[in-house]
Amino acid sequence: MHLNLTIISSILWLSVASATEAVTMETDDRQEQEVFARVGDSTISVQTYKQALNSTGRNLFYHGQPPEEELTAFQQKVADQLIDRQLLVQEVNRRVLVVDETALNNKLERYRNRARRHGQEIDENSEQWSILRQWTEEEVLIQQLEQVVRESALIPSEDVLKAYYRDHPDKFTEPEKQHLSNILLQIAPSSPPETWEAALNEAHKIVERLHGGADFTELASLHSGDASAENGGDMGYLHKGMLSNEAQAVIDKLAIGEISDPITVLEGIVIFRLNDRRPGALQDFQQVRQRVQILWQSDEADRQWLAFVDHLRTITSIHIEKKYLTLTGEIDGENDGMDNSTN
Repeated sequence: MHLNLTIISSILWLSVASATEAVTMETDDRQEQEVFARVGDSTISVQTYKQALNSTGRNLFYHGQPPEEELTAFQQKVADQLIDRQLLVQEVNRRVLVVDETALNNKLERYRNRARRHGQEIDENSEQWSILRQWTEEEVLIQQLEQVVRESALIPSEDVLKAYYRDHPDKFTEPEKQHLSNILLQIAPSSPPETWEAALNEAHKIVERLHGGADFTELASLHSGDASAENGGDMGYLHKGMLSNEAQAVIDKLAIGEISDPITVLEGIVIFRLNDRRPGALQDFQQVRQRVQILWQSDEADRQWLAFVDHLRTITSIHIEKKYLTLTGEIDGENDGMDNSTN
């Protein structure tokens, strides 16, 4: 599992926007001081949690609000990500990692560029910029820590690779191939309905001629606007799924040698002929051995990162205000005691 930094970036940009737009934000001192969660010796404020909910909601949901049935799960997810981030910041500090200045400067420059695109200027002496820089530095350090953890994945043995290959045949199966020819009556998407209707009528006439014995290659050369027209409409072998869902659904029902009825696609009206079909086949282990190793190492690195974050949770005291995980509106109310919360 990767730590989702979308929340962090959203909060950071919220701070930058405040600075660049020169908007004076009234701080709710109660929310800033009120504790949403305690993670070891650190705290996450209600204000930070609320900003994370609002900014992440705007990124993920229409109108910025999750559906009611997803609200509790969404709030728990945001809380977990903020807690994971705090755990990782603490681990970074324990390891005394040194920030990669190049990576840090590159990230800060992206914020500067984003502000410029909005016609804004950033006051780099402001408190907002100071907060942004600190959060960005922590983000870079977390990414450095993740790289260290993920790179600790061992080189697998041959037996491990073969077992992975056997257990994941779908990853190493070449998709079904279909040898197709087509005649495309090309139409600009903005064309009026009359143009599309005329093209559809013409396509039906072409299909009638083909059923009457006309040569597909010749008609494709004369009428098709597809690049394959110079080859008589021959598109070669295509993996199943490379065409639109509508076209693929029709082609899947064709017998070899059969011609489709006209199909409306984005580019116009198309007629297909299925020339051949080759079923999907599991590739030989030796052919894909390098890919097997790459995928195994990626999966193993994901597993190690997940286990690492979970381990930090098990060795750290985590307390959370559960009332904020069942919100139905704005954050409000007095602190009514801390509840234990783990994962």
